[in-house]
Amino acid sequence: MPRRLPKIAIACLMLYWALLFVATHVPNLQIGDSRYHFDKAAHLVAYAALAWMGAAVLHLRGHSFALSCAVMLGVVAVYGAVDEILQPWFSRTADIADWVADVCGAVLGLAVYSVTFRPLRAALHRWRAWRAG
Repeated sequence: MPRRLPKIAIACLMLYWALLFVATHVPNLQIGDSRYHFDKAAHLVAYAALAWMGAAVLHLRGHSFALSCAVMLGVVAVYGAVDEILQPWFSRTADIADWVADVCGAVLGLAVYSVTFRPLRAALHRWRAWRAG
């Protein structure tokens, strides 16, 4: 595997995670009308992407599919809980429903990864073969 690809994937994951941290700690950020729970959908999508990217990075680094998914589910669940616990320090409200949306998002992201990892792996092998000439 090209050494650059995992480094690029790690850099993308770290950048996304940093942006997610900033977005979830901006004081008084309102996402849509709370009556319709758009913020829960935002949590779901954001944490699905985080879990997908994290599993891809771990898998690219040689870990098994199952281990990559299990680790990311645990990491996202703990990170989501810590994120909610920190909310009051940033003039925001902690909400258990946000954490549930985070964990559901992780499950969704890992489900999508389970469908996409084989085609991505095949594309990576084709890319490597093309680069080798």
